[in-house]
Amino acid sequence: REGRSIPFPVRELQRRQSDPAAEALAAPLPPEEGRRLLAGHSLFAELPPTDLDCLLNHSRPVLFTAGEAIVREGASGRSLYLVISGRVEVEKEVRPGQSIHVAELGPGEVFGEMTLFQGLPRSATVRALEDSRLLRVDRAGVRELLERDPDLLERFARLVNSRRRELESLGHEERQREASHLLDAMRQFFAALGAT
Repeated sequence: REGRSIPFPVRELQRRQSDPAAEALAAPLPPEEGRRLLAGHSLFAELPPTDLDCLLNHSRPVLFTAGEAIVREGASGRSLYLVISGRVEVEKEVRPGQSIHVAELGPGEVFGEMTLFQGLPRSATVRALEDSRLLRVDRAGVRELLERDPDLLERFARLVNSRRRELESLGHEERQREASHLLDAMRQFFAALGAT
């Protein structure tokens, strides 16, 4: 009304220069290296090479810089992560705005298996302590394996349960009940996924 105009924002776009080193780190893994990485963890150690290849077809390396959050507590997800290089920190929120250090993970270690196998929200925030390269294994690969061999689910349930109970002192009977409950929950989750 007063004859004043509002200038449009000016934005300058520049092409990002490619970083060959970063591109090489994010490139798909050679099959031998991928199989070796997966087989190095107890969760996948007994899988034959064809099953490892199936997982690798649904996996990709991802890079995170120091301080960057990889997953956030409470968020949904469809994958687990295997640390290829670097170190990450697991933090748990005890009250709004206050987190405690739970663990530090390095090469060969895995996190996110409860989200992958049960569809649960992330139970903790995981942050890169240094520049880190991770292998993200998506649920689609596990689902494909289970379609071919449903008996694998029982093995995965045992391994996931043992990881979950590592630091807890439960009696043998209670451990068996927990493992059975976890297997049932995982069956229901993957059955529901198959129906969609």
